[in-house]
Amino acid sequence: IRLSARQPHATEAISSVMDRPDLKTEQVTKVFKHINEFLDPRQPHPIPLPLDRLAMQTLRLTAKPEKVTQGANPTCGPAAVEYITYVKHPENAADLISQVMRRHKYDCADGSSIIVNGLNVVPERYWHRTFANQLFQTTAVNVHWQRKTNLEPWLTKEDNQNIDIT
Repeated sequence: IRLSARQPHATEAISSVMDRPDLKTEQVTKVFKHINEFLDPRQPHPIPLPLDRLAMQTLRLTAKPEKVTQGANPTCGPAAVEYITYVKHPENAADLISQVMRRHKYDCADGSSIIVNGLNVVPERYWHRTFANQLFQTTAVNVHWQRKTNLEPWLTKEDNQNIDIT
């Protein structure tokens, strides 16, 4: 992994991911692959971003999903989705972060592309969540809103949800 030479605690973080007993070897390999993708020095980034820090945060969340936080943001729903993704499929969480960092968009399983750019890919300073949490949660919210075609009312019958008040 490209990170190991640049971060003093990278070896410890990498080992903690590898030591997580419930992960399969293929999952761990994919997590490392996706982190390496966005750390690739040939990958152009229009603004300087703390990629090493983001990689360490992604590794730490993979090793300890209970460290997911929403900070002072009203994103408890997306934080719950993030937590369960790191628990069951951390390779998907790492892929989401890699796609957003490399391409400023995320391709959903259904083929739709979610654009995540501008201030959404700049680390927050005062909201008390990690950059990795910010990227995942912001993308998760955008998955909902960018795919929604009818904004009034918030839920429609096409959402396959019971919206009856009675």
